[in-house]
Amino acid sequence: MCAPRLLLPIAFVSLLPLRAAAEESAIQATPETREEIRLEGQSWSLAQVARYAIANAPAVNSAKARWRQERAGEGELRSRLLPHLEGGASYTRLSNIRNAPLFAPAGDPAEARMLAENVQDPAARELLLQQLTLQESLATRRIPVPRDQYALYARLSYPITQIFIEILPSLRAQRAGAEARRYELEAARQSTALQALEIFLQHLRARAFTLLAQSEKRRWEENRRFAQARLASGRGSEPDVARFDARLAASERALSEAQAESLGSYRALALLLRRSLPEALTLDEDLRRAPPRRLEGSQETLSALALRQRPEVRALQRLVASQRAAAQASGAPRIPTLSAVAGVDYANPNRLYIPPQERFQSSWSAGLQLRWSPDEALAASYAKQRAGARVQEIEEQAHLLEENIRIEIARFHALYQSAFVGLEESQREAEAAELAYRARRKSYELGLSQSLELIEAQSDLERAYAAWIQAGVDLRLREARLRKALGQPLWR
Repeated sequence: MCAPRLLLPIAFVSLLPLRAAAEESAIQATPETREEIRLEGQSWSLAQVARYAIANAPAVNSAKARWRQERAGEGELRSRLLPHLEGGASYTRLSNIRNAPLFAPAGDPAEARMLAENVQDPAARELLLQQLTLQESLATRRIPVPRDQYALYARLSYPITQIFIEILPSLRAQRAGAEARRYELEAARQSTALQALEIFLQHLRARAFTLLAQSEKRRWEENRRFAQARLASGRGSEPDVARFDARLAASERALSEAQAESLGSYRALALLLRRSLPEALTLDEDLRRAPPRRLEGSQETLSALALRQRPEVRALQRLVASQRAAAQASGAPRIPTLSAVAGVDYANPNRLYIPPQERFQSSWSAGLQLRWSPDEALAASYAKQRAGARVQEIEEQAHLLEENIRIEIARFHALYQSAFVGLEESQREAEAAELAYRARRKSYELGLSQSLELIEAQSDLERAYAAWIQAGVDLRLREARLRKALGQPLWR
């Protein structure tokens, strides 16, 4: 409901002071003048108010943060598609390790040498003596272990089967979840924008009612002065003056209430928009006039459009897709996983070389690893069942949401259509009440009607103009609610 400038013309008959002399009792009616009530101030459109509201709204920022979390999770899963590469360096200081000799003789070495020397064949004797000499040498030799060890290593692994049974489904789930969060962000913007528009229109209505109450108060004051003049001239009565006093008091109370509502809605709007507001606000269109019918179509057509456009529906649809992919990924541990692994070591000493040498030496390895765990497979079966139940729950929520949307469209569409008729009828009622008040006012001036009739005519005029203002507000508020129900951005 936007209107840049609320132009509320309220016409009433202004009276010149009663000129009653002692010798004449005739009352002269004064010419009619028309007074206009205008809402002055900085002109805003409804779309502008909606943009201000969503600029720094906590609900919108919170939804945006959740969307960013999902996007970051998508990037994290995407990185798992790359081979896992790990590298490092280490230094180790060992205690002094004394290994056993390379050879431990079974008997007495001296006796064995003596027996070998007694062998008659020179060649055999020489061979046996050489072997005994080697054994004696080995009996005193040990494999040394360097106490300072240095190592540089790199490991490369790639989950072959996990890519297809776990990582890719998880990535699809995360991507769909991020899209669901994006639609939830749109829904948060819509809700925040509608809340701001409602408060903004309430404030403009309160301001209009304030100006209307001020005008009514002046009218009651003038009628009271006229009744007092008639009483002074002998043509009126004290009850007439009392009746106008009562109506004047009621108008003052209505003015006070309208001012309080205007101030309260102004402060609420400032808090919601989180910005300093100008002293006075108005709309960029005439609140009394009906805007173009921007939402044409049958109820069925609009319902189908809403089911395609509503961010809540699209968020649940993407959430269903996300949960289905997550259910597929949760069952991955039931299947054995195959991974390709490779590694490179550059160490001093390299433990694959025997005996250890105090120098850097390189080595590499490559292979396949097959892994399966029965307890993990059992847990994965239950996890997949739980994920499947979650999918069914969200699907039922989506069906319920679709039903509620159809109900909303049916309700808001009917209210939107009736609002145009209501605004036209309110305008005709206000114009008729204004004419009736003018006629009753002149009749009262000429002494042809009673004060009660004038009071009733003026009360009818007040109600008619208040209804006209309310009809203009209702039309724009119903249009905003219908647009939100259709999923159309309120800030455009």
